[in-house]
Amino acid sequence: LRGKPVLESGDRKKKAAPIRVETAQVDWRPEQGDLRAPKPVRGTRRSADGQLNLTASSLKGNLREGFVDLMAPVQVRDPKRKGWMNAKQTRWAINDQLLSSEEPFQGAFNKLAGQGRRFRIDLGSDTVFVPEDCQLRQPGEQLTARSCQWNWTSGRFEAEGDVELRREAYKQ
Repeated sequence: LRGKPVLESGDRKKKAAPIRVETAQVDWRPEQGDLRAPKPVRGTRRSADGQLNLTASSLKGNLREGFVDLMAPVQVRDPKRKGWMNAKQTRWAINDQLLSSEEPFQGAFNKLAGQGRRFRIDLGSDTVFVPEDCQLRQPGEQLTARSCQWNWTSGRFEAEGDVELRREAYKQ
């Protein structure tokens, strides 16, 4: 397919806002489910809270199996909240509305910056899981933990395993 092929997916059961991905060229084999977009891709996810913008160098996946791999570099931007994430190859599990990577990433949200060895984002619950080497920084504070999770809608945050919180204010 040429022109402006579009892949769009959402999950009303999980109340996940749809993701819409566009690219200049797609090679799709419906009978096998194979999908490839060798050129850069751009995606958007609009919700009541704002818009996320996604870019990747290309994508490949299998729609019958329910996944698309976004190829590095992968970038997600949230202009409203001054949020961004830079990642390497990232898997979009379409049916489960999950984005995940087994490779290191970095990101920020307002004044909170973080990084880890891998991540999983549940688009239905607006939750980011960092299952390994969670490192967060904000002015005057830094936290490290084996793992952490953060819900960006509620602001709820949990850290587990060798948790260390340092604060400049009281030299704690």
